[in-house]
Amino acid sequence: MFNKSEGPEVTLTHRTASFADSNPIQTIQDLRIVDIGVNSLKVSWKRTPGVTHYKISWVPFSGGLETSQIVPAEIIFFTITKLQESTTYTIRVSSMIQEWEGSPVLLSAKTLGFPKVTQFAVQESTESSILLSWMGVPGASAYLLTWRLASASDLSTELLGAASRSYRVADLKPRGMYSFSIRPLFGETEGPEAALTEQIVGSRGNPSTPAPTITSLPPATMRTQSVGSSNARATPLPSATTMTLRMTPATTVVTTKASPPLTTLSGPICGKFKADIAFLVDESSSIGQSNFNKVKEFLYRIVSYFPRIGPEGTQARNHYSVYLL
Repeated sequence: MFNKSEGPEVTLTHRTASFADSNPIQTIQDLRIVDIGVNSLKVSWKRTPGVTHYKISWVPFSGGLETSQIVPAEIIFFTITKLQESTTYTIRVSSMIQEWEGSPVLLSAKTLGFPKVTQFAVQESTESSILLSWMGVPGASAYLLTWRLASASDLSTELLGAASRSYRVADLKPRGMYSFSIRPLFGETEGPEAALTEQIVGSRGNPSTPAPTITSLPPATMRTQSVGSSNARATPLPSATTMTLRMTPATTVVTTKASPPLTTLSGPICGKFKADIAFLVDESSSIGQSNFNKVKEFLYRIVSYFPRIGPEGTQARNHYSVYLL
């Protein structure tokens, strides 16, 4: 101003500071991963004074859709769920005062992969069935067992309980090559596959091993001296039976010297005669649950080799009892 006259005008433009600039928001301290799951990651941090909220964001490290969640200031940990297994994620956590957000702190973490069934193996194979076994997977809710003939596309499946550790697959084709696989299930999610291939055995007979030979012997006699008498008498013995076992061509075990055989049977004989078989089993509780299960499995395997069970074939009876605390 020059007395009453105005000089030329000079203009200045400037922007006011933001709330974050005038009141810096502290960054998150001690951000860490405290728990890692197959489909989850749990993060924690120290409480930040003066903040009203925390913002947690996560995105797959390889790229994808970012997801965010805002939690109250009282929360100092958060579990991120519904993640993909065996996947690395970038996680950002920032402090907030009302709608203003501070600088985020970043970290990366990878979810676990589903555990795999181990020790998946064949325990026993017959001409039409196979017994499979495996080690249990912690946390599995069930097991999905599948099998198919290698030369066919039809797939058979069996859903087994979480406590299952073995399963017998029946109605298989003799000498067929089969593929077996098993997966642990975690709810509705399938774990990784364990697989094996096995050829089913043919006829149970082994041509290279001679079958047992059963020989009937005529009655024998034995002389005994009666006490207090000078007369001797002969007492006939019951008919005796001798068995010759040929384990290998070089091994022959003969129990007695037999007279010329009257009857000779060749080939497998277990399924040709009626038989009554009794099993005597330890009933004491000291054998434990594991040994008790082994006894049951042993009885099952023995009985399964007889082609016909009942009055017209083989009859078996067992008695046992186990007392568990």
